[in-house]
Amino acid sequence: MNNKELFESHLNEAYIDLFQNDADYSYAAARKTPAELASLMTVSLARGEANLEGEGITRACKAVGIKKTRKAIKEFLNKP
Repeated sequence: MNNKELFESHLNEAYIDLFQNDADYSYAAARKTPAELASLMTVSLARGEANLEGEGITRACKAVGIKKTRKAIKEFLNKP
C-alpha cells in the first residue's frame, strides 16, 4: 500500500465514524459516501488545495504519523 492509499484508507475510516456521529458532517454525508469524500480529499490534499480544518484530516494525519500542515501532508502523499 502506498502513502496515498494508506492516508485515504484512514481518512475513509474517519469519515465513516464522523458521518454517523458528528452533525457537522451531515451536509457531506447527504452528498457523498465516506469513500468518495476520502478519495476526493486525498487528491486535493496531494495537490495542496484542500481545507485542512476537518476532524477527518486530523485523524488521518495522526494515524499515519504526520503533522497536519499543508507541506507535511503534500510531501507524504506525493512520496513515490
